[in-house]
Amino acid sequence: MPQPSFLAVIDTVPPVAEQFVVCLGRPAQIPSLPANRLLVLYRVDEAALERIKGIDLRLMASGLVVVTSREEHARNPHLVLRAQKLLAYLYAKYVELPAYSTRIPDPVGLRPAETPPEFLHVLNRYRNTPLHLRHCLVDKLRDTAVGLPCLLLLPGPSLGLIKDRLPELARRYLIVTISRVLPFLRACGVKPDVLVQLDTVPLQEHFHHPDDRYPESVLLALSMAPIRTFAPRFRRVFFIDSFDLGVLPNPARIRESWLSSLLACLGAAEALHAPKVLLAGVDLRLLGADVYYNGGSGSQLAPQEPTPPQPELRQADTQQSEPLTSRYNLVSTPDMNGRTASTTLQFFATAAETEMFAREIQASLGTTFHNLSPYSLLDPEVCAPMTQDQALEAPVLDKAAFLAKADQAAARPEQIRLPVLRAQCASTLEDARRSRDLLSCLRCADPDAVRQHPYYSYVAANLPWFRPAGADNLERLAENLADEMLAAVRFARNVAALHCQAAKGAAVPVLCTAEEEAETVARLGRLQPGWDWRCLGIQTLDPGRVQPTGGGLELAALHDWMRHQDVLLVAPACAREFHYALSLIAGDNVLDAEELLAYTPLC
Repeated sequence: MPQPSFLAVIDTVPPVAEQFVVCLGRPAQIPSLPANRLLVLYRVDEAALERIKGIDLRLMASGLVVVTSREEHARNPHLVLRAQKLLAYLYAKYVELPAYSTRIPDPVGLRPAETPPEFLHVLNRYRNTPLHLRHCLVDKLRDTAVGLPCLLLLPGPSLGLIKDRLPELARRYLIVTISRVLPFLRACGVKPDVLVQLDTVPLQEHFHHPDDRYPESVLLALSMAPIRTFAPRFRRVFFIDSFDLGVLPNPARIRESWLSSLLACLGAAEALHAPKVLLAGVDLRLLGADVYYNGGSGSQLAPQEPTPPQPELRQADTQQSEPLTSRYNLVSTPDMNGRTASTTLQFFATAAETEMFAREIQASLGTTFHNLSPYSLLDPEVCAPMTQDQALEAPVLDKAAFLAKADQAAARPEQIRLPVLRAQCASTLEDARRSRDLLSCLRCADPDAVRQHPYYSYVAANLPWFRPAGADNLERLAENLADEMLAAVRFARNVAALHCQAAKGAAVPVLCTAEEEAETVARLGRLQPGWDWRCLGIQTLDPGRVQPTGGGLELAALHDWMRHQDVLLVAPACAREFHYALSLIAGDNVLDAEELLAYTPLC
């Protein structure tokens, strides 16, 4: 499949190969292209926007060329800009991003059939199993109709402009943000009220500190986001989607999009029934060399707030600006003030979908949207400019009501089909083992065939943060992925089995020493209140050794007893002392107690 490309030019249609061409206004010359590769919109109006929405996106599979005539741009620059944003949105979201990453869904079906699954998402999903079985979906929170104003903080360069006044703003608005903004919040001495985790890359975990605690914060997370290390630090966790509709048949979702976490933040504000939404750091453009606020760069904005231009000046500047152009994935377009700005195609597309979301939420709930960034690409008719002084005119909030509603929502459990989940994980475990064994055999018997294995194909194309040199290292990385997949599925299977056993009222067996029994049971009780635990030890040559309350197992009978259990936990002291035996006889039904206890809530 050829890699698609995006090109925006003025007046003249350039030579094209297989790209789809859209002309906004009459071009200097209409090219002789097949009808399925050319769309000329002589007049850009609402009807033209509807025609753009109806384009078969498969026609863009080889790229998109947008040609804007100066004449049409001068006639109605605002509507032409909307058309340009809409085209960029359709192309970037449904064609370009799915072509470059399997972390992005491919609803149009443009990826080759042999494309491997997104194994990173699969790993995240299975590692999140204890969280999936403890926390409910976001519809429970939405049903409480929180109804408080929100301030959405995103990491654009202009975020620094509100640094000094953020503590006061945080008293007046629910702070809704993402992990990348946490370092900024720490510097301001402010904690989020709602953290939205849509990004699925494990590098996101580095924005969190081990000592972070958020006893008055809520986490809204995608079910396959990498949250296992920091989810326990939040007061409440709600998932924004079901991890598997066959196991958790609840279709509830927030409004979101893979284009940007900003869009999920808008969906979070909608779920909170926010009457007013302020946006800060939503620049969606380059300011100097900066894409994100980085706090320590000399190229960051000066710490003062420019006065937004008056509407009549914005209109005048827009009429004088040039139509959309692009080069090497950089787009030149008017900003909210009508002045030419440089941005990426993805940011430009995000601006389009942000405006769509805002219009739809406003129509549904009456929510008003306001932009604190004086440099944004967002349409000021959709997100009206607002100064910090105006934002601070809002009354101070009583956030206790929000927390009470979050607690109320979290108390409503989901109906999860535990036996289905356990059986599904058991089947997947066998598949993962076969896949790992096949990879190992191919590496020894037919090295050239290794490159056809899905794990090899995946690591060769989809791990940009480390890229080992040479085929041998890629093979080793693929084998490591196979081992990680096996371990993650085994963990999920055992967690599901634990919940099945507890749901029947049966005690969960725990291998431990007498000395660690009390602490182990107390810690497990904090993780799963109300469960019963049966603690057993392993007999040694010392007949006088004290055993746990459930008694001691003879070493000779240990293997058969363990194989008979559907699942069992092994506490750390027992695991260390009897490693010589457990390392040889343990099967897929053994779960390290410490691995499970890492999910214990800390707030």
